[in-house]
Order: sequence, then C-alpha cells, then structure tokens
Amino acid sequence: MLKQIKVCLNKGNKYIEEEFSNPLLFAIKPIIKAFYNYNARVELEKGSINNMELCIKAAVELIRSPGKEINEIIDKYFNEYFKNDETAKYCDSKHKNFKFLYNNTRETFKNQVIPLVEMLKCIDNAENYEELSVKTFKTPENARKALSMQLNSMEQGLKKIEEDISILNIPIGKELILRILKKGFNDTKQELIGDIDLIFNKYLNKNKLG
Repeated sequence: MLKQIKVCLNKGNKYIEEEFSNPLLFAIKPIIKAFYNYNARVELEKGSINNMELCIKAAVELIRSPGKEINEIIDKYFNEYFKNDETAKYCDSKHKNFKFLYNNTRETFKNQVIPLVEMLKCIDNAENYEELSVKTFKTPENARKALSMQLNSMEQGLKKIEEDISILNIPIGKELILRILKKGFNDTKQELIGDIDLIFNKYLNKNKLG
C-alpha cells in the first residue's frame, strides 16, 4: 500500500511535464514542479498515509467490536479522514456540490475499509500484501469487485468536480488541476485492475510449481 502511494506521487512530475510541454510555458514549469515537490507532494503523502492508517484502525475496530454497526465506526473516523483528503482540501465548502463530495468521500472511505476487514480476518499465512490479497479474495473476480467499489465512488467524485469546476477553491489553473486529477485516477485505475491478474497468476503459478 505504501508502495502504491509512492508510485502515484511520482507520477505528479510526469503529468506536470505533459501539461507544460509547450515551449511558451517553459519559464513557469520549474516553479510549478518546485511547488509540487516541496509543498503539495509532502501534503499528499502525509494525508494518504494518515488515511491508510485510519482505514486500518476502522477495520480493526470492526473486527474487535462485532456488535457495532459499520456506519458508527465509519462516522467515528471520517472527519479526520476527510480533513486529510487532498481533493477535499481544495474544494469550496460553500459550493452547492460540496455536500455530494463530502458524502461521496465518506462512501469511498467505507469501501476501502470493508475489504480491509476481510484481509485482516484472513487466517492463512501470507508473506506479503499481494499474497494476503490472493488468500483473502480467492479469485480475480472477487478482488476486482472489491476494487471496483472503491474506484467507482472515486470516479463519481471526479465527475462531480468536472460537472462544475467552480467548486475548486483555487485562484488559477482549475482546468489544469482537474486534468491532472483525471490522468492520475485513470492511470492508477488501469494499473490496479491490471495488477490483479498479474498477482493472481504469480501466486497460482507459484503454487503449481511448489
């Protein structure tokens, strides 16, 4: 999971290079890259790691407190999760679509916690995160279903921002930010879906050889 966060953050520079490939924008590209690497990237990494830890805490509490409703535990941790969410940080809380974004981010959080509960309840020994995923979900189809729940809610949030980008609470570059968000999401989506088959094939072949 930490590796995935690092990979996504590294893509930020790639997207900036693509967006500022025009020679006329050469002078401002170093400024944008410096801001990303020394400010935005630091906050993105911190927020992503903190939210990953909140997902784990919520999943552990669900396992330890089977009598509690999932929504009760999600509500307990969600305000902190929302504060860490970088997309939410740059959105206007007074905008007409902000409530949708808030509820959608909560649904994303919930959809991240649910499969984690299953993974943490898995009693089979696993050497790493990939092997644990295989032993938890059993088939690529089950893994894709769990992933799709998360990706679908994220995609709905992006579509709502695209519907009216005035929700972005930044003075300039709203279209640029939206393009980078969409590129990052689409690239990551394709990679995660593709990784499922690679991971399952790897461990199925390993078991056959073993």
